[in-house]
Amino acid sequence: MKEFTKKEIDKVVGKIVQEFRISKGLTQEQLADELKITQKYISRVENGSSGLGRATLLSYIDHLGITPNALYSELLTNENIKRQLEISKEINKLPENKLDFLVEFIEILKNMK
Repeated sequence: MKEFTKKEIDKVVGKIVQEFRISKGLTQEQLADELKITQKYISRVENGSSGLGRATLLSYIDHLGITPNALYSELLTNENIKRQLEISKEINKLPENKLDFLVEFIEILKNMK
């Protein structure tokens, strides 16, 4: 397994944060206002020059709908985990009514012998 530096991890997380922000149609300024942090801090996070503290990371995850798996998927090398992450990404694309169906289907699968 490759060892990653804090800087490499910060760059990957920053890129993911930026992608989710853009997909929500938010500018850095809008997100800064909503999270009550500075636009300059968001810029530093997105370009990888600053990491996120746990509380701020949780705010980003919750506000932008970032799945925790999405943050680190590029850094993982375990093939089984990567496969699970790919499934998770596809599930995250489903609308709410299909998620309900999927949960019911999973329950059926779990109860099968």
